Amino acid sequence: MKRVKVRYGDYLSTDLKRYWNAYPETIGPILRVLMMLFQWELHAVILYRLNFHISRIRTPVLGSVLGYIGYVLQKLNEALSGVRLPASVSIGPGFFIMHTGNIGFHPLCQIGSNFTIAPGVSVSGKVLDQGGPAVPKIGDNVFLGVGSKVVGSVTIGNDVVVGANAVVVNDLPDGAVAAGNPARILRIRS
Repeated sequence: MKRVKVRYGDYLSTDLKRYWNAYPETIGPILRVLMMLFQWELHAVILYRLNFHISRIRTPVLGSVLGYIGYVLQKLNEALSGVRLPASVSIGPGFFIMHTGNIGFHPLCQIGSNFTIAPGVSVSGKVLDQGGPAVPKIGDNVFLGVGSKVVGSVTIGNDVVVGANAVVVNDLPDGAVAAGNPARILRIRS
Protein backbone atom coordinates (compact mmCIF):
# COMPACT_ATOMS: atom_id res chain seq x y z
CA MET A 1 0.00 0.00 0.00
CA LYS A 2 1.51 3.29 -1.12
CA ARG A 3 1.62 5.95 1.54
CA VAL A 4 0.25 9.30 0.38
CA LYS A 5 1.54 12.53 1.91
CA VAL A 6 -1.36 14.50 3.34
CA ARG A 7 -1.08 18.28 3.30
CA TYR A 8 -2.96 20.29 5.90
CA GLY A 9 -4.10 22.98 3.46
CA ASP A 10 -5.58 20.53 0.93
CA TYR A 11 -7.87 18.82 3.42
CA LEU A 12 -8.79 22.03 5.23
CA SER A 13 -9.69 23.85 2.01
CA THR A 14 -12.09 21.03 1.08
CA ASP A 15 -13.60 21.19 4.57
CA LEU A 16 -14.03 24.96 4.29
CA LYS A 17 -15.74 24.62 0.90
CA ARG A 18 -18.34 22.29 2.41
CA TYR A 19 -19.10 24.81 5.17
CA TRP A 20 -19.15 27.69 2.66
CA ASN A 21 -21.61 25.84 0.40
CA ALA A 22 -23.88 24.92 3.32
CA TYR A 23 -25.28 28.45 3.40
CA PRO A 24 -28.04 29.52 1.00
CA GLU A 25 -26.98 31.55 -2.04
CA THR A 26 -28.96 34.53 -0.73
CA ILE A 27 -26.36 35.03 2.02
CA GLY A 28 -23.54 37.22 0.71
CA PRO A 29 -19.84 36.43 1.08
CA ILE A 30 -19.14 38.91 3.89
CA LEU A 31 -21.99 37.57 6.01
CA ARG A 32 -20.90 33.97 5.28
CA VAL A 33 -17.37 34.72 6.52
CA LEU A 34 -18.75 36.36 9.67
CA MET A 35 -21.06 33.41 10.33
CA MET A 36 -18.24 30.91 9.77
CA LEU A 37 -16.01 32.78 12.25
CA PHE A 38 -18.50 31.99 15.03
CA GLN A 39 -19.37 28.45 14.01
CA TRP A 40 -18.13 25.98 16.66
CA GLU A 41 -18.54 23.06 14.26
CA LEU A 42 -15.99 24.58 11.90
CA HIS A 43 -13.67 25.42 14.79
CA ALA A 44 -13.76 21.76 15.83
CA VAL A 45 -12.78 20.65 12.32
CA ILE A 46 -9.95 23.20 12.11
CA LEU A 47 -8.56 22.21 15.52
CA TYR A 48 -8.72 18.52 14.54
CA ARG A 49 -6.92 19.14 11.22
CA LEU A 50 -4.23 21.19 12.95
CA ASN A 51 -3.77 18.54 15.64
CA PHE A 52 -3.73 15.73 13.04
CA HIS A 53 -0.87 17.32 11.12
CA ILE A 54 1.08 18.46 14.19
CA SER A 55 1.02 14.89 15.51
CA ARG A 56 2.73 13.65 12.33
CA ILE A 57 5.78 15.92 12.61
CA ARG A 58 8.66 13.66 13.57
CA THR A 59 11.67 15.68 14.66
CA PRO A 60 13.86 14.92 17.67
CA VAL A 61 13.71 18.45 19.03
CA LEU A 62 10.08 19.36 18.39
CA GLY A 63 8.50 15.91 18.71
CA SER A 64 7.73 15.92 22.43
CA VAL A 65 6.82 19.62 22.54
CA LEU A 66 4.38 19.21 19.64
CA GLY A 67 2.94 16.14 21.36
CA TYR A 68 1.98 18.28 24.35
CA ILE A 69 0.60 21.01 22.09
CA GLY A 70 -1.48 18.39 20.25
CA TYR A 71 -2.86 17.06 23.53
CA VAL A 72 -3.82 20.59 24.60
CA LEU A 73 -5.51 21.18 21.22
CA GLN A 74 -7.53 17.98 21.60
CA LYS A 75 -8.68 18.90 25.11
CA LEU A 76 -9.47 22.44 23.97
CA ASN A 77 -11.57 21.02 21.15
CA GLU A 78 -13.43 18.78 23.59
CA ALA A 79 -14.08 21.66 26.01
CA LEU A 80 -15.23 24.18 23.39
CA SER A 81 -17.20 21.97 21.03
CA GLY A 82 -18.05 18.73 22.84
CA VAL A 83 -16.28 16.71 20.12
CA ARG A 84 -13.78 14.06 21.26
CA LEU A 85 -11.59 13.76 18.19
CA PRO A 86 -8.07 12.38 18.79
CA ALA A 87 -5.31 13.29 16.32
CA SER A 88 -4.87 9.59 15.46
CA VAL A 89 -8.30 9.40 13.80
CA SER A 90 -7.93 9.40 10.02
CA ILE A 91 -10.64 11.43 8.24
CA GLY A 92 -10.52 12.31 4.55
CA PRO A 93 -11.16 15.76 3.09
CA GLY A 94 -14.63 17.31 3.23
CA PHE A 95 -15.31 16.61 6.93
CA PHE A 96 -18.55 18.32 8.03
CA ILE A 97 -19.97 18.46 11.56
CA MET A 98 -23.61 19.60 11.42
CA HIS A 99 -23.87 20.59 15.10
CA THR A 100 -21.46 20.03 17.96
CA GLY A 101 -22.09 18.23 21.21
CA ASN A 102 -21.46 14.78 22.63
CA ILE A 103 -19.57 13.39 19.63
CA GLY A 104 -16.81 10.82 20.09
CA PHE A 105 -14.42 8.81 17.92
CA HIS A 106 -12.23 5.79 18.65
CA PRO A 107 -8.59 6.84 18.23
CA LEU A 108 -7.91 4.20 15.55
CA CYS A 109 -10.97 4.51 13.31
CA GLN A 110 -10.55 5.29 9.61
CA ILE A 111 -13.04 7.47 7.75
CA GLY A 112 -13.20 8.46 4.08
CA SER A 113 -13.89 11.79 2.41
CA ASN A 114 -17.06 13.91 2.56
CA PHE A 115 -18.03 12.55 5.95
CA THR A 116 -21.01 14.28 7.59
CA ILE A 117 -21.90 13.81 11.23
CA ALA A 118 -24.75 15.03 13.44
CA PRO A 119 -24.68 15.60 17.24
CA GLY A 120 -24.65 12.73 19.71
CA VAL A 121 -22.81 10.33 17.38
CA SER A 122 -20.31 7.79 18.67
CA VAL A 123 -17.86 5.88 16.47
CA SER A 124 -16.36 3.42 18.93
CA GLY A 125 -14.42 0.20 18.99
CA LYS A 126 -14.60 -2.82 21.22
CA VAL A 127 -11.99 -5.06 22.75
CA LEU A 128 -11.69 -8.50 21.19
CA ASP A 129 -11.14 -11.64 23.25
CA GLN A 130 -7.71 -11.97 21.65
CA GLY A 131 -6.72 -8.57 23.01
CA GLY A 132 -6.60 -5.95 20.23
CA PRO A 133 -9.28 -3.38 19.49
CA ALA A 134 -11.89 -3.84 16.77
CA VAL A 135 -12.49 -0.45 15.16
CA PRO A 136 -14.86 0.83 12.47
CA LYS A 137 -13.88 1.65 8.89
CA ILE A 138 -16.15 4.16 7.18
CA GLY A 139 -16.16 4.90 3.44
CA ASP A 140 -16.69 8.07 1.41
CA ASN A 141 -19.87 10.21 1.37
CA VAL A 142 -21.31 8.78 4.59
CA PHE A 143 -23.89 10.53 6.77
CA LEU A 144 -24.39 9.52 10.42
CA GLY A 145 -27.67 10.85 11.85
CA VAL A 146 -28.34 12.31 15.29
CA GLY A 147 -27.48 9.94 18.13
CA SER A 148 -26.33 7.09 15.90
CA LYS A 149 -23.66 4.67 17.12
CA VAL A 150 -21.12 2.64 15.14
CA VAL A 151 -19.62 -0.10 17.30
CA GLY A 152 -16.80 -2.59 16.73
CA SER A 153 -15.07 -3.85 13.59
CA VAL A 154 -17.83 -2.62 11.31
CA THR A 155 -17.21 -1.64 7.70
CA ILE A 156 -19.52 0.99 6.27
CA GLY A 157 -19.35 1.34 2.50
CA ASN A 158 -19.53 4.45 0.33
CA ASP A 159 -22.65 6.64 -0.04
CA VAL A 160 -24.31 5.28 3.11
CA VAL A 161 -26.95 7.06 5.21
CA VAL A 162 -27.42 5.97 8.83
CA GLY A 163 -30.62 7.23 10.46
CA ALA A 164 -31.10 8.90 13.82
CA ASN A 165 -30.41 6.74 16.90
CA ALA A 166 -29.38 3.74 14.80
CA VAL A 167 -26.86 1.33 16.30
CA VAL A 168 -24.61 -0.12 13.60
CA VAL A 169 -23.10 -3.45 14.66
CA ASN A 170 -22.95 -5.14 11.22
CA ASP A 171 -21.34 -4.13 7.93
CA LEU A 172 -23.30 -1.86 5.59
CA PRO A 173 -22.75 -2.12 1.80
CA ASP A 174 -22.35 0.79 -0.62
CA GLY A 175 -25.50 2.89 -1.04
CA ALA A 176 -27.28 1.51 2.03
CA VAL A 177 -29.87 3.44 4.00
CA ALA A 178 -30.02 1.96 7.49
CA ALA A 179 -31.99 2.64 10.67
CA GLY A 180 -32.99 0.94 13.90
CA ASN A 181 -31.39 -0.77 16.88
CA PRO A 182 -29.61 -2.82 15.71
CA ALA A 183 -29.41 -1.01 12.37
CA ARG A 184 -30.94 -2.86 9.45
CA ILE A 185 -30.85 -1.94 5.79
CA LEU A 186 -34.07 -0.25 4.67
CA ARG A 187 -33.02 0.06 1.03
CA ILE A 188 -30.00 0.26 -1.25
CA ARG A 189 -29.63 3.45 -3.32
CA SER A 190 -28.17 3.18 -6.80
